[in-house]
Amino acid sequence: GFLSTLVYVMKIVSMKQLRQKFSPIRKAIDKGESFLLMYRSKPLAVIRPYQAGKDIHLLSPQEETPSLPEEEKLRTLPEPKKIAIGETKTKQLPPTDDVLIPEKTGSPLNKFKLKKVFV
Repeated sequence: GFLSTLVYVMKIVSMKQLRQKFSPIRKAIDKGESFLLMYRSKPLAVIRPYQAGKDIHLLSPQEETPSLPEEEKLRTLPEPKKIAIGETKTKQLPPTDDVLIPEKTGSPLNKFKLKKVFV
């Protein structure tokens, strides 16, 4: 007798390829192709078309399509406190004399006519 064997080869796709080429991969899934998803060179998941008869147990009894969990409502923030802007009670530091000033004698800074003064 004649024995025939059907060999099905699944395409392999990495996480990077899935992110970068999602649209053509999704279209291939729509056409019935399945993919083995790899993450860091290890099998992570099988991506295949949804099969209504086989996958019905994945849905809630009243739903036709999977639903996402409800989003939490954003909480409202309190009104910002108003502060008075005016004179501060902190003392200002006196100016320092650690500045560059013109110099007349020969030094490496002389070409810029500056010298460093330390107080």
